[in-house]
Amino acid sequence: ALPHQTCPSMSLTCHSREDPNLAGGCDAPLIVSGSNANLADKYITMTSFSSGDKVYYSCDVGYIPVGGSRTRTCDNGKWTPLKLRCERKLCGHAGEISNGQFTYTGVEFGDTATAVCNEGFILVGRATRYCMSNGWDGRPPVCEAVECQEPTETNAQRRNVQEPPYTFRNVIRYGCPVGSLVGSREIWCTDNGTWSSPPPQCKAVRCQSPNVPNAFWINSHKKTYRPMETISSFKCKSGYTFTGPAHITCGSGGQWLQRLPKCLPGKYTLLCVGKGSKSSKTQPGFKGAGKLRIQATAPPGGQRSDTNDGTRVAQHFYTTQTVTLNGKELEQTQ
Repeated sequence: ALPHQTCPSMSLTCHSREDPNLAGGCDAPLIVSGSNANLADKYITMTSFSSGDKVYYSCDVGYIPVGGSRTRTCDNGKWTPLKLRCERKLCGHAGEISNGQFTYTGVEFGDTATAVCNEGFILVGRATRYCMSNGWDGRPPVCEAVECQEPTETNAQRRNVQEPPYTFRNVIRYGCPVGSLVGSREIWCTDNGTWSSPPPQCKAVRCQSPNVPNAFWINSHKKTYRPMETISSFKCKSGYTFTGPAHITCGSGGQWLQRLPKCLPGKYTLLCVGKGSKSSKTQPGFKGAGKLRIQATAPPGGQRSDTNDGTRVAQHFYTTQTVTLNGKELEQTQ
């Protein structure tokens, strides 16, 4: 007979490992392209779902729900369609800027608003704001007036009262009490905070000593003359005739106000010595020789008389008329 042996008792427990799909279950739902929505965080790590299970969705960052159900249901191995509609968040107006404005790429999530200042103003702060999920980031910048520094002092005088600060388009005008202004008579503050040009200066003005060919100075003279100085201290050389102004004056711009006189070749000069007559005489040191022909016509009803003493030739024109004075007739000569 075989020996009797007692074995310890054993028990087994079996658990079902059915494929969810075989029992109407679903795998993890796929991403819905173009929906701008994502599966709620608590479902992200799950890989299988039973029939009838529901999952929840939320809109992406920067998007807000505008309708439709947030849920999908596992229905016999298939997920029901996602009906949640998500649209980009609107940020609206980025704010007001005194002396400036915003330019926009849009007013929805991800768009930008960039500040631009008006002419003559500069931006203080960050120029660009971004539309975020909670609205525009940061705060609006400020546009401050451009200012120019005090212009450099020169010997020119300011003609208008313009106190600092000097802002865009402020003008300073200059003048000279004496001398000539060199540079711009007006300077203005530009939109980049600099002056339109350097301040002008006053420089002394002189007229150069006149050069009159064939003339000589009868008194001392200078190389230069101040404005409003007048000279008349030169005469023509022998054999030349003086023509032009007897006096010339230096102008404020460093030029003579009158045209310069001239010394023209010739031995005699016609001089007007009174109404109705002219005379001609030789220059000092010369004597008339040969014949001198003069053509002249007496006025209507007039007569002419000639004089020639070898150094002077003259023609006189006159008229004689009869007038009655106290009953007597008299002859009057003009």
